[in-house]
Amino acid sequence: MDKQSIMMTCGPPKAYKSIIATTMCYHLVTGTPLFNVTKAVREKEREPFFTVSGAQKVLILEQEMGEYSLQERFRHMVSEMKPPERTLFEEKIFVHSCDLEAKLDTPGGRDHISFIIYRCAPDVVIFDPLIEFHGGNENQAQDMMRVMGGVDYLRQRHGFASDIIHHMSKPQKDSGRHGPDNMRGSSVLYGKGDSFLMCVPERRRKGIVKVSFTIRRGKPISSLYLRINERTLLAEFDSWVEGA
Repeated sequence: MDKQSIMMTCGPPKAYKSIIATTMCYHLVTGTPLFNVTKAVREKEREPFFTVSGAQKVLILEQEMGEYSLQERFRHMVSEMKPPERTLFEEKIFVHSCDLEAKLDTPGGRDHISFIIYRCAPDVVIFDPLIEFHGGNENQAQDMMRVMGGVDYLRQRHGFASDIIHHMSKPQKDSGRHGPDNMRGSSVLYGKGDSFLMCVPERRRKGIVKVSFTIRRGKPISSLYLRINERTLLAEFDSWVEGA
């Protein structure tokens, strides 16, 4: 993730968005290639597709699971890590859960979040989910301008990249909407993002999720399938989507 960029991880309910986000946390704090995706460079030789430039500090601001449940998830995630990776994971991930004062659309809420960020000085901040960080109407452009203005204020003040977890709207036949256009709420959200991960469950019983990418700057990225590891609760590369 580029410094001060905004990424949005979106999908319908139960699309493993939070697991995908915490998997990205694992790779960011350990400096390991994202989702362990590789690409062929020469015959029988492969290299990482999504590289991470060194270990990053990550702050998770989450409003749904609670710290205890999130720590339970982390216990699964670290269970098969090597000791150096486990140490980085435990030292560089910070969690702040279920704080009703943490609002992006009010001066007091922004200052409250700013103090949380100041205490740990993260490179990346995850907001999970967006709807819990404001009191506005997602369909009103003015309200969403205030919300995203709060993100801009914090990014400029503290210099972090952000991943915002958000929901997709219910699909409507012949709507003509696709990709990030299917995000719930005002088009302001699409206008402010730099990159988008759209997550759709494909084979829920097997924990397979289709992830499509929209990148405003840079080369297009083909869609791929991730598989949720039942033991570690990490999202791992399964395969590329044919024809994507």
